[in-house]
Amino acid sequence: MKGPTPRRLRKYVSKCLGLKAYLQRPGDGRPQGRIPAATPLWALLMGALLRRAAFAAIEALVCSRARRALEVARSFGDDALGYFTERLDPAVTRRAVVIALRQAKRHKAFDDCGARLAPVAPSKSTGGVLARRGDGYALRPALA
Repeated sequence: MKGPTPRRLRKYVSKCLGLKAYLQRPGDGRPQGRIPAATPLWALLMGALLRRAAFAAIEALVCSRARRALEVARSFGDDALGYFTERLDPAVTRRAVVIALRQAKRHKAFDDCGARLAPVAPSKSTGGVLARRGDGYALRPALA
């Protein structure tokens, strides 16, 4: 079995979790950005996986030689990352989380978790809630 790589992770997120459209257009609301929206979004995801949450740490990653290995298309600064996240639409992100949770449930990703998994609530206003039901977890509409 081959080990995980950023390229394989992007393929899994795009195809298996059905988030290709979100990765391409995350709803940042910029009229004409110099940096495509997919680039800072993927850098944020890679930063979260590598436990580099600070914008300065993500900037250091995308400006280093590791940028190509992380599948980040181009380098940018932490101010560009801040500008991007300020304009990111939370509703679009919530919908993407709900899609990913539904796909994970469809692939039975939560079956072996048992009591270790706390119910996940992406939002009370939109989407759904992953709640304990009988012998497993079920995605149900969130209560307003």
